[in-house]
Amino acid sequence: SVTLYGNDPHLRPDIYGKIGNAGVSICCLDDAKKLYSGFDLAHVMTSVSMTINGPAPMLLGFFMNAAIDQQCELYIKENNLEKKVETIIEGLYKDKERPRYDGELPEGNNGLGLMLLGVTGDQVLPKAVYDAIKIKTISQVRGTVQADILKEDQAQNTCIFSTEFALRLMGDVQEYFIENNVRNFYSVSISGYH
Repeated sequence: SVTLYGNDPHLRPDIYGKIGNAGVSICCLDDAKKLYSGFDLAHVMTSVSMTINGPAPMLLGFFMNAAIDQQCELYIKENNLEKKVETIIEGLYKDKERPRYDGELPEGNNGLGLMLLGVTGDQVLPKAVYDAIKIKTISQVRGTVQADILKEDQAQNTCIFSTEFALRLMGDVQEYFIENNVRNFYSVSISGYH
């Protein structure tokens, strides 16, 4: 897929034929918010498995931030802050077009995660509130990211970084998980059959 190679589909018309052949094209945080809209990523019954390797740290960052912004959205709704937040967002986008979800939402999708397209929770909520939501959310999210760069290097040959740099990124992700109490998410899944 386009994402596997770390390519931006908007800038490379020669890769359009690959879009949709192997997974979903995710090249920014808003793409992740749209993909996961309607799924409460911090809910105890939700677990997300990402079979992605080379760009795993970036996709994991998109996932975690989408989950945090979903929880910020829930906080905003629970505290009736929609109008205040909307005014802040309008101010940020006064001279440019605001990102939006195109098309109809699938049946059963309540739109959770789409309120903050184009912005992040830290831009619309007080720092202390945002920080508390972030800490709680990253300790709750469940799932696995494959992040097995040795599989890419030895079997699939889809490395987008040097193996040494990619291994350092794997270590950085694990260090972040340890330091920030990310306890329900697997930071690597070794693809042993390769």
